[in-house]
Amino acid sequence: MNVPVGDGGKRLGKPDRSAAKKMNARVQATTVLRGGRYIAMATQLPFAIFGGYAVGYGLDYYFGTTWLRIFCLFAAIIGAFVQLILQVLNDQSKPLE
Repeated sequence: MNVPVGDGGKRLGKPDRSAAKKMNARVQATTVLRGGRYIAMATQLPFAIFGGYAVGYGLDYYFGTTWLRIFCLFAAIIGAFVQLILQVLNDQSKPLE
C-alpha cells in the first residue's frame, strides 16, 4: 500500500490534527506575549510620568526653584511616548510567528 510522505505512516482518511494544534498553540503564545508587552507599556507610561514629576519636585526642593518639576514632567512625558511609539512600530514590523 502506498502512503503519502506527509501522512506520517497513517492511513488515508484520518486528518493529521497535531500540526494544526501546534500552530494554534504557537499563535496563542505569541498573542499572550504581545499582550504582556502592551500591559507593561500601559503601566510604564504613568509611572514614567510620575517619576519625572517626582525627580523634578526633588530637584526643585533641593535647589529652591519652581520650574524644574515642570521641565522634568514634560521630559518624562516625551520620553514615555517616544518609547511607546518605538515599541508599537517594532511590534508591527515583526510578523506573527
